[in-house]
Amino acid sequence: MSIRKDIIEDIESFKSDYKKDLEKLKNDARAKIIQSFTGISSTAMERASKTENVIFLDKIGGLEQKSEEIRSLKIDLENEFTDLMNNKRAELDEKMIQNKRGDWLELIGTLDSIKDFYIQKRKEIYGICEHIFKDIQDCPYAQQENKTKNALLFQNKVIELLSWSFIDDLKLSDEIKLEGGLETDAVFEVIGEDIKSRFGVDFDHVFVECKNYEKPDYRDLMQLFACTLYCEVTDISKIPLGIIISRKNPKPGDITWEIRRTVFLKKMEHYESRLILFVDVSDLEEIVNCLERGDPAVIIRSKIEELRRYFLGMRRKL
Repeated sequence: MSIRKDIIEDIESFKSDYKKDLEKLKNDARAKIIQSFTGISSTAMERASKTENVIFLDKIGGLEQKSEEIRSLKIDLENEFTDLMNNKRAELDEKMIQNKRGDWLELIGTLDSIKDFYIQKRKEIYGICEHIFKDIQDCPYAQQENKTKNALLFQNKVIELLSWSFIDDLKLSDEIKLEGGLETDAVFEVIGEDIKSRFGVDFDHVFVECKNYEKPDYRDLMQLFACTLYCEVTDISKIPLGIIISRKNPKPGDITWEIRRTVFLKKMEHYESRLILFVDVSDLEEIVNCLERGDPAVIIRSKIEELRRYFLGMRRKL
């Protein structure tokens, strides 16, 4: 089995287990909500349905948003439950009031378990990516011995890292066969629509080239650019985003950077979607760090915003 298929199968297995565990938590919470409100409210089922829509998403990411949603939900439910108890106090005996308070505490505990579940899954993904990144760091480069083997290891580990880092957003595709000797190391398809706003650019695929050496040169840039052009004219991808990942990024003034500037300068004023970004190992480390707390998409977004500022600034000087 190919490395690519192994990555896809590992992620699908993780997602499958995640969804099974989440479904159990969902059913537990729904039952606790109905139990808490039954007898003091006729809208227990409706409240349970609304609660599910708020906090139970299949997506694994978005930890901060989910934590805030659960916190707000607990406050709303507590206020609603307290009001109902006060309004119904005359109709309830003390034993039932105590029972309902017990039900309420169980419900709060269930919601906290859901929050802990999200946190735990994020930690698991972070741990997986930490190990992958260490393999990337340890992969030899700038050596002639085993050069091809090390280049393939670097490529596979980078693809694996991106697959896990954007598990809800990008899906690793089967290899796309291009004509005329064109090739690219990996293609990711957009599966989470909100990733476009989080990256700050419209795109439907990500084309990735991995270079296990110090800096990419202009030939690497033009190879990836040619792939995006081919995919556009053949309807494989109308708005691809290209990423070249190497040990260190080219800097302004380097020939590779300047050729990219020339290629995109005219289009950048209108925020051309077909961009090529430079990402290096230090950027990958930042992506991994964001998995622990935050959104790894901010690293890519910062790259795009940097390009816009730089290229538009260059245009004004012409």
